[in-house]
Amino acid sequence: MRLTQEEAIQIAKQYQQRYPSLINTIVRAQFNPKFNVVGEKAWIAIGVFELFGDMHEFFYVISDETGEVEYTFNEHGCINP
Repeated sequence: MRLTQEEAIQIAKQYQQRYPSLINTIVRAQFNPKFNVVGEKAWIAIGVFELFGDMHEFFYVISDETGEVEYTFNEHGCINP
């Protein structure tokens, strides 16, 4: 692992600042040794937000090798580049 959990959260927050429509609150990050990213190892930062009284999750996929958000997806698996 090159990144720590805190570094992954900070990367996701910086990405979030570039896109004002991302209104979720990042609450944690989880390391995955095999994921579809450069170098295979990834951190998944998890954001939560409320919509119509229900809590929903949003995910930031961060390559451990490059330290960049490669893509995001929602709780239904819809990927956003």
